[in-house]
Amino acid sequence: MRGVLLAALLALVLVPRARAAWLGRLDPRQLLGSWYILAVASGEKDFVVEKATKNIEGVVVTLTPENTLKMLSSRHRLERCHLHAVELVKQGSRWVFGNPSLGVLEYRVLGTNFRDYAIVLTQLELQDEAFSTVELYSRTELASQEAMGLFTKCSRSLGFRSQQQAKLQKDLTCAHKVFQGVAGFHVLTTDYSDSVVYLRLRRAGQTTNTLLLLSESSGLACGAEGRQSTASFLSMRKFIDVCEALELTRSVTVLPKDGKVRPQALGLGQHRSRPHARPAGALTPVGDGEVER
Repeated sequence: MRGVLLAALLALVLVPRARAAWLGRLDPRQLLGSWYILAVASGEKDFVVEKATKNIEGVVVTLTPENTLKMLSSRHRLERCHLHAVELVKQGSRWVFGNPSLGVLEYRVLGTNFRDYAIVLTQLELQDEAFSTVELYSRTELASQEAMGLFTKCSRSLGFRSQQQAKLQKDLTCAHKVFQGVAGFHVLTTDYSDSVVYLRLRRAGQTTNTLLLLSESSGLACGAEGRQSTASFLSMRKFIDVCEALELTRSVTVLPKDGKVRPQALGLGQHRSRPHARPAGALTPVGDGEVER
């Protein structure tokens, strides 16, 4: 089985796809955050029977101080939702993680657009059964045509038959059990050093909208606290444009790096008179819709 998978993976490497090819260079931080699992291909013996009743699942990926991936997931099995937590350790120099002691032999990303979807391969050995799964991770509850197409292509290349593939039922109850108050997490744009992220938190019936400029050496937020900004002018310009489009300019704040200086409000509402319409060519949310709980 492992030999068949290796041959199929080598075939995927040769696919001439610039944005979704072999990802040995992938930074684990690009996978962090909350994801919906919208489609699954599995070699598990009971999957064919259960797939018609499986609902959309959820997973939250974090990075521990020891640089291991921590996966908190909600899995829908036998019409029940189960929460699981596992830490995966990097295997060698490649972008491959695993934890054989817990039955996770291999975990890797096969393809992604580095923005709103990822195709993930996992090789498992649980209760004397060895099998593999291919899953479609999505930042939104609706998969793009590009994401579904790549999921189908990868699944077929790895030898999964049509009856071993399933698009999960559109019931978000199980997925939302793992998100713990995150109503939306949307990467609006990234150039791999700076990213603009739209975060929506829901607590006690109230929703807070926050736009974050995340940088390797800086931080900026609409309505949050963080670090002193040293981002490039273009990144700042894009961030402010999106703040205006989302009508969040009243609370744009440059955040202190060391905590010794109070956050500096930019006061855009007092100095700028541009209309709160989405500017032509401005950054817009990627994907089919907003993540809602």
